[in-house]
Amino acid sequence: VSQSRYASSAEQTYSIYVYEDKNYISSNIAVHNTVIIEDKLIYEVVNFDKVFPVTPEQVFTTANQAQMTPLLTKIIQRFTSSPLLKNFLKNNINRSEGTMRFPISSRTKTLYFRIAGSRGESNVVGLHIPRIKIDEAQLYPIKAFTQLLPTLNHWEPNTQLMMAGVHNGLRNSLLYIIDQKDRKYKKYRIASHNNPYYSREQDLQNLRDWGGENDDRYQQLVLGRPGSASFQVVSRDQIITRPYPFYTYRYTNNHKANKELFQQVLGLPKIEQLEDSAVILAIDTGFVDPTVINLIALHGTTWKTHVRYILTRIDFHEQSEIIDWIATNYKVSTIGIDTGPGGGGAGIVHTLMYGDKYRDKNYAARVQGFSFNERIVIGVDDNGIEQTIDAKSHAAVTLIRMIQQGEFIFSDIDHEGISQIERISKQKLPSGKDRYFIMSINGVGNSSDTDDHIFASFICFALAVNHGIDTTIKVRKLGKVSSAYT
Repeated sequence: VSQSRYASSAEQTYSIYVYEDKNYISSNIAVHNTVIIEDKLIYEVVNFDKVFPVTPEQVFTTANQAQMTPLLTKIIQRFTSSPLLKNFLKNNINRSEGTMRFPISSRTKTLYFRIAGSRGESNVVGLHIPRIKIDEAQLYPIKAFTQLLPTLNHWEPNTQLMMAGVHNGLRNSLLYIIDQKDRKYKKYRIASHNNPYYSREQDLQNLRDWGGENDDRYQQLVLGRPGSASFQVVSRDQIITRPYPFYTYRYTNNHKANKELFQQVLGLPKIEQLEDSAVILAIDTGFVDPTVINLIALHGTTWKTHVRYILTRIDFHEQSEIIDWIATNYKVSTIGIDTGPGGGGAGIVHTLMYGDKYRDKNYAARVQGFSFNERIVIGVDDNGIEQTIDAKSHAAVTLIRMIQQGEFIFSDIDHEGISQIERISKQKLPSGKDRYFIMSINGVGNSSDTDDHIFASFICFALAVNHGIDTTIKVRKLGKVSSAYT
């Protein structure tokens, strides 16, 4: 009998040895969430007649293969090595199909295991089951969860949706959203202090290493709370979303190989109240890396993004045709496009401005090309010396301000756009300049080159807005200071 040092009250704890495994029975002890899921899966197989009175099926899903493999291996080991459980599974495992089938009496209980992956939300479509379990929910993509949620047979008895994970500070994670936004779920936030193996010495060492209880690492890893994402410039709570239609279209070289025209693949959805609005096409260009085109319109004093076109391995001549096709249909007033090296934007701008078939479109007055590395004049000092800032940093500050002040809002189904916005990060370079970039989706380091193009197109949007404002005001005169500008 022992007592939990950090529990609010002393409780008796019983240690039971079964086949060299130690099991604890106590009201003040918790184990790792993955072990809890493992035990619940086994319990539901053994007691399937009570747990699944109608449909004896459930799904276990994780974000990636790395989270799925360890738990799946443990479950298989327990069903093959245990004298009590070895007759339940009988090696009915189909990894290619993603199923484990338990032939129990006259009914077969089926466990589906699925990973979401980077674009694997289709793996969880069409299941229609009474129980869903998600492990490492802090990594689980929102798009996959959106597709998974309707598959829950909530009209059956004993339905359950269970999510487990450890907070990592990301605001675009399923775990954070469920923890903060949805009160219908029961929450069990287990602190490390409830673990008998977590000693006072380890707690003091963590406090010393992380600088106290208010540090995000202590909040998340020890107390099990969301904490705050230290790298975030824009938190999810600052992003305003509204329930309005949002459309995404993709056109790739595969469509061309199948002789499909872009007019057949890409759509021109009708957008209400667009006739008298200022409309901007914000474009980040590429070839192997996708070209991202965002259609953004001004409604009153608020900008909204309505349509996103993603083009992959489409030659720049055809990209010019697609941009003209979209701009003509929506009566676009401004086209902001990245003309930096390697993207092909400069060629597209030249084609639109001077191509014979576009001469009557007046693109010279409507197209604004931007290079993110160019310097923008933000004012002059008392000596008449221009003060400049690089275009990307200038636009990022504008974009962040517009989002935080509610001037730029998003559709609540634009998961990709919102995900990139809330991963905007700022780094102070040794030169003293600020660098804005997109944090990788797991919260470690820069995002991959293929995961920041939506943000780059928003940068073009912010530069276009800035350009429109700056042409109507005079250059500001800045005060003279003795030290460097910050």
